[in-house]
Amino acid sequence: MAEKQRSVKMVLLTNIPTMGGLVAILQARGTFNHEEMGLEFWPGGCHVTVKGGVMEGEGFFSALLKGTAEELGDKVYGDLQNLMRTNQLVILNERWSPEKDTPIYGMIIPPEMIADFRLGPSSGGLRFVGQDGARVIGDLREIEEDATIPNGYIAMFPDEKQAVLLAFEKLAPKNGIDAMIISIGAEQPPSKP
Repeated sequence: MAEKQRSVKMVLLTNIPTMGGLVAILQARGTFNHEEMGLEFWPGGCHVTVKGGVMEGEGFFSALLKGTAEELGDKVYGDLQNLMRTNQLVILNERWSPEKDTPIYGMIIPPEMIADFRLGPSSGGLRFVGQDGARVIGDLREIEEDATIPNGYIAMFPDEKQAVLLAFEKLAPKNGIDAMIISIGAEQPPSKP
């Protein structure tokens, strides 16, 4: 029997008026995975702000903090740890099954915190998407693994897209903020033959 996969993820939202208001902060996949020492699948595809594995005997909260430090840097780790302790972290989605356990959390952060992000060597950078843009995020499963996702098109795995939508639903103030995909030169997604 295969070992059960355990991971934890987090969607961060922030308010950037020049981008239409409230946006989700996503990470794009780079072209090279430094942990696997090989090419990344779906380069340019996106995932939630933070994701990480949970080691045997490790709690999900500890793994989330560890993943934050690894993916966003030590300064952001400390800032988010303080925000998490003030009950600003919300559960967005939970997946518990015999094969996989994955809670996905969400939180709104001050936009100034983005300046402290120190992305890891496998990151392809940040992408920002508003609530309306999140509704039209593409499905990575419909794209060949070795295809590069064009700049301006956002594609994710469905569970992570659902978490982004839930982040807006559960965390967004109900003030009618108009949001959109913040990207230049939106192109069509690559398709499977």
